[in-house]
Amino acid sequence: MRIPEFTNKKFNFRTCFDLLPSILAILLLIASQYLFINILTLNYQSNLLKDNRAILNSFSDSLDLWINDYLKMVRMTARDHNIVNATEELLKLEVNNEVLINSKPQKELRAYFKDILKSELYKGFLIIDKNGHNLASSENVNVGIESILSKNNCNYSPLNLKKS
Repeated sequence: MRIPEFTNKKFNFRTCFDLLPSILAILLLIASQYLFINILTLNYQSNLLKDNRAILNSFSDSLDLWINDYLKMVRMTARDHNIVNATEELLKLEVNNEVLINSKPQKELRAYFKDILKSELYKGFLIIDKNGHNLASSENVNVGIESILSKNNCNYSPLNLKKS
């Protein structure tokens, strides 16, 4: 193959046809590299997606186990006759901050949960009525108001003490 000369001579179509195979080879090389990189990228993304799904599924399973363990503990605690009696007394009272805070059942519940909260590293407790109001809490500020769980439409299911 001869090397074309680029001079001020008249344009020669023959020279362009001689360059065509080289130009096509270069374009084919660029196109194949582009496809190769795209295939590698898609493969990497697919593997990353599979890995992330596996991690999320594992985390979800662990979280479900943790939630179920705590629900068992909450249900077991909710069956305690002291809690049931105090809750029944609170349900008879007016849903008012002062009335509920100063009530005997509130004091009994706080005394009951005091050691549990210390030993188990919990932050606090709530007893919520079926209308979403906090009847009892470890904090005065939470008593007698609409529960943050019901305000935020959290998917919680209150424990039915009669069935638990």
